[in-house]
Amino acid sequence: MRCPSECENNILALLMRLDDRERALHRILGQIGDLGDANRREAYQQLRRLAGLRHMGELVEEEGVRMFVLEDYLEHDTFGPVLARNLEHERNEGKREGVLQVVRTILANRLGEIPESVHQQLAGLSLSELEAVSVRIFVANKPEDLLN
Repeated sequence: MRCPSECENNILALLMRLDDRERALHRILGQIGDLGDANRREAYQQLRRLAGLRHMGELVEEEGVRMFVLEDYLEHDTFGPVLARNLEHERNEGKREGVLQVVRTILANRLGEIPESVHQQLAGLSLSELEAVSVRIFVANKPEDLLN
């Protein structure tokens, strides 16, 4: 299994001291990220070995994690649990923000202008609390009824 020729050319260019190494590295990592699992692992390992020759090993590691090139990090004994917790937190926060936006939109359409104090209280609710509010939204007569 091999890195496609374009990927190999980019890795070689990186080794030849490109002026904008970070941009080239992002391009290479993007190409590696598009490879199948087995090819991705092998290409990433090649890049790490070769980047070490240019004293870029640390940068490759940082950018690789940031771009989630390898799912292997989720299985790593040290990094895996931390990354999994962070990903789960981000997913929940994104879901909470989505539910909050839907609640605010429906509330404004049903009951008109919403007082700032209600907006602030809604913003402080957890995902499960917002989900409970979303059920009560259809029987509320005024915004304050949602929070009781």
